[in-house]
Amino acid sequence: MKEKVRLTLYGVASGLFLIIDQVIKQWCRHSGWQWREGGLGFGYWENTGIAFSLPFPNWLLLVLTPIVILLLAFLLFHQPRYPWAIMLVITGATSNLVDRFLYSITIDYLHFFTSIFNLADVLIIGGGLFLLFGLYQPKKKES
Repeated sequence: MKEKVRLTLYGVASGLFLIIDQVIKQWCRHSGWQWREGGLGFGYWENTGIAFSLPFPNWLLLVLTPIVILLLAFLLFHQPRYPWAIMLVITGATSNLVDRFLYSITIDYLHFFTSIFNLADVLIIGGGLFLLFGLYQPKKKES
């Protein structure tokens, strides 16, 4: 029963993050509203590449991203050590995959000095950092 509750909680949290990110992206895409002041901003920007707008073929991202998502989902169900971190990466990758599938770009809407990104990117980076730091944490000994 505990496992069922845990998986339900992950699913609900993931769904909420995905919906929030997609709603903001669509609002920015259709509203035309944009705000920038100093190094901060909010609006609609298209990213044809990957992180930091590095160029990468869209067709390859459409092939590789689902594979990475499936591998992470396998880890989520078989490696209970970092489930929230894995869920964050899966959710962010899925949201950006939706953009790539529909528009061949990723919709970004947050501007922070030299970076332009979205909530999905924050989830991917945050989950990745939690995973990275978690790998260097010693395992708890069972009593």
